[in-house]
Parts: sequence; structure tokens; C-alpha cells
Amino acid sequence: MKRDKNNKILSFKERWILLCLIIEINFSNLVKELGLTKVMIYFIFSPDYLYAILYKVKLKNEVGISCVWGEFRDKNKRGVMEWDRIKIERKFFVEYSNWLNVCIIIAVTFLIVGIWGFHGFIVDIVFYFLLIRLFSRSIEIVYAYYKDVVRVDSIIFNKYTNNGIHTIYINNWKSSAIRKPARISLACYTLFEMILTFALLYYFVASIAPSSQLPVECDSLYWEFFIYSFSINIFNFSYTTYTLPIWGILHVFQVFIGVVLIVLSLARYLGLSDEITNRDERFFIEIEKRKSCL
Repeated sequence: MKRDKNNKILSFKERWILLCLIIEINFSNLVKELGLTKVMIYFIFSPDYLYAILYKVKLKNEVGISCVWGEFRDKNKRGVMEWDRIKIERKFFVEYSNWLNVCIIIAVTFLIVGIWGFHGFIVDIVFYFLLIRLFSRSIEIVYAYYKDVVRVDSIIFNKYTNNGIHTIYINNWKSSAIRKPARISLACYTLFEMILTFALLYYFVASIAPSSQLPVECDSLYWEFFIYSFSINIFNFSYTTYTLPIWGILHVFQVFIGVVLIVLSLARYLGLSDEITNRDERFFIEIEKRKSCL
């Protein structure tokens, strides 16, 4: 390290070495948590989901494990207080990631619509980037929402005292502090993100490979593609044969994502009970008090 006026300054090489070391540590923790096979599958099919899992594991490891005798702990020796902090950290991460994805697709939309009319390899690069991004993000959305809606997790906490072992079994365990209204909002924002993404892809496809058989003219304005994409996700659960195969694939893919987000997720969340225990009530009250003091 070089010192300048008591400030530590890292050179480019030292920063690069430090970054590689951090990535290696996080990757090692992820492999230990999930296994190498799952990590490779996530990396190939959905880097977005791999990043989400990596960051959640990082958050959990940063919380650590306290050494308080007589506290309820899970099988990994994490206490209830540690899980409270993990839930809050994951809540902020999920909400921040959701908003970030929406903001990114909005920025990309304005950029593409603003520079439209250019031709060449840049347009092709953006198109294939959107396809890869859509594939990765869609797998993350479908898998994450499917697990959240269909799978029912449980956890067991044990407390060792002089009188023996006391056990608490919690059914329908959630690993984040996201409540019912927030889950509905996240599903709606994700649906809006998918509408924008598919609208851009339809926009590209109609311009690169125009066809008279497509439901939207190739020289239409962007808002017409947006309305078409919006109608598919919200209202249209049918399939029509198109001359262009890529258009038909995108159509089916978008309908499938719409079913997951609307039929499964929103319907499940609307009927979800938002009752909390007395301990959780005190926990959320304490959080709101601390937020108001900031």
C-alpha cells in the first residue's frame, strides 16, 4: 500500500488482486452453500439468478453467528436474532434489485427509441444482448416466483438449557421480511419490466425481419409495440401461428411469464394472510422507530 497524507491508496494492480480475492471468497461460499453442480447450472442458464443467490449468501455470511447461550438456533447454529437481520437485509436487496431492473429497462428503452434508425453490428449486438438478458431474467423470475408461491418451507429452532432441549417448529417459513403488500408490488413491477422488455424485442424483430403476417407493422412506432406487449401480458392468453418463428416463440414465452406472475403469484398473494405473531409485530414496530430516527 502507498500512503499519502495518512490515506491508503491502492494501485490498479492491488485493486484488481483484491477484487479477485473477494470474488474467489464469495464463489467458494456459494459452492459450499449450493454445490458446484447447481452453481454451474445457474451460471449457464441464468446469471441473474446466480447473482441473486450469491448476494443472499454473502448477506447471510456477513451477519455471522453469535455466541449467546440459551438462544433458539437452527441446524446451522444461527439464532433467531441473526435471522431477523438476514430477513431485513434480504428484503432491502430484493426491493432494490427489482427497482434497479425496472430502471435499467426504462433507460435502455429511451436509449434505443432515441437512437433508432442506426444500422449495423451495434443494433445486432443490442438485440442479442436483450435476448440473452430476457432468457436469464425470465428464468430467474419464473423460478423465484414459483418457489415463493408453490413451495412451503419450514424451519426448526432448538434451544439447549440445563432442563433439556426446547424445540420450535415454524411452518411456511419466509427467509425475507417482505410482507403481502410489498410482494404484490414486486410482482406488478416485474410484470411492467417484462412488458417493456418484450416490447423492445418485438420492435427489433419487426425492424430486422419484417413480415406482412406479423400483428404489428414493421414501420410502427414504439408505443404500438408497447400496447401489443401489454395486451399479451395482461389480457391475451391465446396463441396464433406466425410466419416468423422467433415472433411465435417470444409470444408463447411472454404468455407463460404472464401466467406465472398474474395467475400464480398475484392470485396467491391476494389470498395470502398477512397476520403476524406478537414477536414479529414488536420487531416491525422497532424497525419503524429506528427508521423514523434516521
